[in-house]
Amino acid sequence: MVWRYSDRRLLLDISDEAVCSDDPEVFSDVIGNLQVISAELTQYWESLPSQLRYDMYTDVSWNALDANITPILHASYLEYMHMHFQIQRMLHRHRPQALPDLLAVSLKLLATSLAWPKARTGTHKSRGRFTTVYHIFCYPAAGLLALELRRCTIEGTSLPSTVSRADVIRNLSVLTSCLEWIVLPSDANHKLCNELNKMLAMILDEVLNYQPPVPNDVDAMMGSVNAPGFFDMPMIEGLEPIPTEAEDFLNWLDHATWSNNVTLF
Repeated sequence: MVWRYSDRRLLLDISDEAVCSDDPEVFSDVIGNLQVISAELTQYWESLPSQLRYDMYTDVSWNALDANITPILHASYLEYMHMHFQIQRMLHRHRPQALPDLLAVSLKLLATSLAWPKARTGTHKSRGRFTTVYHIFCYPAAGLLALELRRCTIEGTSLPSTVSRADVIRNLSVLTSCLEWIVLPSDANHKLCNELNKMLAMILDEVLNYQPPVPNDVDAMMGSVNAPGFFDMPMIEGLEPIPTEAEDFLNWLDHATWSNNVTLF
């Protein structure tokens, strides 16, 4: 019998016991493996010819491309950024100090997703493709940024220097505006998208209108710190309450039911 398999050990091929272990050495190995994967991913992307890299185009050179090519280039870059997002998310689980890098890649992923109209995908498929882009790439990044922005606002702290508060608010505002017209009631994901848009709009309103509690008002201060773990939104049949903590939200989004039958190109 001909052997047709690779016997190379995968970088993250670790046992269940190791995953559940509290051993610092195990965590160190996982973090090291993730950092190696991230570096190799960046190296591979930068080794591609410039004409295959979305991030190497200027507006002038991009507009000169064929409309059949631009969606492929854009989608490839989104996939690349999304892989970095997932790597940084796993790093942050083991090392809270990784939050600045996670927020930086989230903002870049969000901004790149919002630039999808630049791909000139064609009016007959553009709405479905928008929904697919937002589902896969945009919502995880936007939700994480919004919830961290909210947390920092309530705690009276600044966002990490890797992201600008103004840029975060600006991109989230653009996203909520897009979602109001791009996802039609006939879309199978309308209910879920509508709830996520309500959440983002609620966070933006809270952040922009936030009034810090008076220092002497102990009850108000404790209420801000010990806020409920879910947003105060009407319950929707078939949807679980949306968590207010970033990692809980990402887990919630991982298990949300999407109807995704539209390809990007």
